Amino acid sequence: MEILPEDSDKMAKFEFEFRKNYPFSQYIFAHFLSEYLLDCIRSFEGDLQQFLILAILGQVYINRFIKLETPPESWDGAISASRLAVVCGIPRETVRRKLKILEHRGLIVQNAAQSWSLSREGGRVEAWTELLELNDRGIKRLAGMFATFERLNELPESQKKTVLSRRKSLGAAGCGNEDGVKR
Repeated sequence: MEILPEDSDKMAKFEFEFRKNYPFSQYIFAHFLSEYLLDCIRSFEGDLQQFLILAILGQVYINRFIKLETPPESWDGAISASRLAVVCGIPRETVRRKLKILEHRGLIVQNAAQSWSLSREGGRVEAWTELLELNDRGIKRLAGMFATFERLNELPESQKKTVLSRRKSLGAAGCGNEDGVKR
């Protein structure tokens, strides 16, 4: 997704705040990212490459949906194994093996042109259905991360360490362990 011109000022402000409060920003982001990646790894039985490939296929699908603003029945948002290998930085043969695993799980399909897309059943994307709980936990973590960034940026410097140490003692920096995922 491209950055809209009206977002560039807002983005510059966020970047300035993140850099000004780097230790806090880095802690919050690293906590979000590590918790989310661990959750993804668990959802794919230890295979983060499967998740990465599926995520890229999902981006192609969603990007196409956003650009066309039409129901997905008429298009497939497909991408070739070779292109996936380039985008992911994963060897092509490894990508092909992972694609076959994802196909076996019913999450993706190969079309006549040998490209891959998300599997759909009656207009419903199978990956979305299977990964609904993972997506829900990810959205909660993301909302927590943004809320914590916003709160931290509003606090005086003297109070920031107190907030982060309290969040750390609870097990998260705004992302919480309340999502029920075993750590």
